[in-house]
Amino acid sequence: DATSKGVAKALLVAKQTGTLDVRGRGLAELPAGAFDPDADPNTEEQRVVYAKTIYFDAPDGASDDPSWWEAKELVAIVASGNRITRVPPSIAKCAFLERLDLSRNSLKDLPGAALAALPLRALDVSHNDLHTMPDDLPVTLAMLKCGHNPNLFALSANVGLCARLAEIETPRCKLVTLPPSLRRCVALKKLDVSHNCLEDIPDELASGLTNVTEVVVRGNELKRFPAGFALGAGKTLRVLDARENAIASVPDAIGACVALQELFLGSNRLAGVLPDSIGEGCVSLVTLDVSRNRLTRLPKNLANLKGTLAAVTCGENDVDAVAPELGTCVNLRVLDLTGNPLRSIR
Repeated sequence: DATSKGVAKALLVAKQTGTLDVRGRGLAELPAGAFDPDADPNTEEQRVVYAKTIYFDAPDGASDDPSWWEAKELVAIVASGNRITRVPPSIAKCAFLERLDLSRNSLKDLPGAALAALPLRALDVSHNDLHTMPDDLPVTLAMLKCGHNPNLFALSANVGLCARLAEIETPRCKLVTLPPSLRRCVALKKLDVSHNCLEDIPDELASGLTNVTEVVVRGNELKRFPAGFALGAGKTLRVLDARENAIASVPDAIGACVALQELFLGSNRLAGVLPDSIGEGCVSLVTLDVSRNRLTRLPKNLANLKGTLAAVTCGENDVDAVAPELGTCVNLRVLDLTGNPLRSIR
């Protein structure tokens, strides 16, 4: 049928390019030919398909057909948007595999030992039905995407062994904690654990991520501001999104974030006044969102950020007055105070 012919063609192309692309083909399993290094085309029809696929302008029977001994090792498998339910342990035969995209399938588990043996740099298993992640991952991993698995309660216990890991995206799962070993991922640049069930991110864990630039913890159940990120990554953190939690206050430690450009704290339980350390230490701040809280004042020393501050969103709070010093922020383009009991902007 058309699907099997398309897969056969994709396998042939993979021999030349090193990439097996079988996305969106309705497959229930990965094609076995991907794991068999001896699975060269063995019929004349397959050889003609291969030649036409690689040399688009070559006539039938051209003498410059690809040589099988020059076939490239498989370095990438892209099999997203199928109906795949399992990854066979034989994937360990793909000894040169660097990228594995199995997003938008029906996976419930992964063969941990087989994957850990691969030199993977990118693993995408998002939008599946995974209940667990393997304790061990490839130590070569630089990017891990496992979000949108609604029954996933924990990340890999030994994720900290992935010393090169630069990006973790695991939004919209059921994570209740982060593994303590995560603090050893000192190369991490982006951490997205939004829309999970986290109640706390220990400072000991967060402070170990000394090179992180973007942290998204939106839509969890945090009751405490994750100050560890400020303590560990004050010189690198540029974006912190902690909207839609239950955070009651912001610590003075936020002032250590000298590189912070975007701070999102909307829809929390902040009350009273933000700490002065924001205006004193967050010298790169461009965007501040504290909407839908119970704040009564904006710190007047936000005016210290007159060279950078461009947007302040403070709608739906209890602010009744705004310090005139904010008027000196010459780059301020947005000052949203809708839904506050303002008596005056002095």
